Amino acid sequence: MRLRQSFTPHTVTVRDLTGAGGMGQRHADPREVADVWVVDERLVVIDDVGTEVVSNTQVSTNVEEIIPLGSLVTVWKGEPGERQAKVVKISVFRHNRLPQSRTLFLT
Repeated sequence: MRLRQSFTPHTVTVRDLTGAGGMGQRHADPREVADVWVVDERLVVIDDVGTEVVSNTQVSTNVEEIIPLGSLVTVWKGEPGERQAKVVKISVFRHNRLPQSRTLFLT
């Protein structure tokens, strides 16, 4: 079950992490992801290697929207506060009777 569109009024721009090497990380061309919910809230989270990091923004998407760790996400495009941040943690909520979601924690 998808998130209700009335609860997901935002759109973000995503540059998926495609790889990393000696020359740094590589990201795909930007793509728009609509029907998301963006919240600016400072939280301390544990990243994929066990380090505490501060997440300043969380973006909730429908569960089928795949955005890899390390991807770059631009929030509030064209508005005050527009910024690009890295995905440092992802949580997934699954339920057989409720909308399923994926939450991206951004630096």
